[in-house]
Amino acid sequence: TAMATFLEITVEPVVAKSTSDVAAATRTLRLTPMHFLPSATATANNVSINHIDALYKRSQDIKIGDIVWAAKEQQEPLSPCLVKEISVTRSQGLYNPLTMSGTIVVDGVVASVHSEWFLDPFLDAMGLTHWLPSTYQILLSPVRMLYRIMGDHTYIATYKWLDDHLDIPTFGTNYGAHVSMATLGATTIPLL
Repeated sequence: TAMATFLEITVEPVVAKSTSDVAAATRTLRLTPMHFLPSATATANNVSINHIDALYKRSQDIKIGDIVWAAKEQQEPLSPCLVKEISVTRSQGLYNPLTMSGTIVVDGVVASVHSEWFLDPFLDAMGLTHWLPSTYQILLSPVRMLYRIMGDHTYIATYKWLDDHLDIPTFGTNYGAHVSMATLGATTIPLL
């Protein structure tokens, strides 16, 4: 029910056979300004850049002309896309699923599952902002391991029991562990 500011990032393929292919493959991703995306700065030499060359940036730091990755259809290979338009909107609802891999494809565009958390000020101050998603992924590895050990049903039942007895969102907000505790519930979605 929360109202929030979102960025809408519209991308289109770097390489397309025709104008109609570009129009058909154009994607728009909506995410909060502090949410991370793998991206690269476009130059004449890197239009065929691959996913490994990406650095994580907050969506608020993405610029028109940057490269992100997208797929025209589900199960299609990812391809580099240029950011063509960025707009700001307000909308209701926040959703931040966590996956085993740390990435997710939303509306055809690859994004990190990570957004702002407690280490942001420290790594930002050291100029290591692009390491935040990987750092958070490492920190959450015990939760992923617990999920794998317990299996879907036991993990979800345990989370529900904890939430019934602790009210996890309120507990986390009051005691500073809101994301780590909420992670237990967020990972109950189908994991990639």
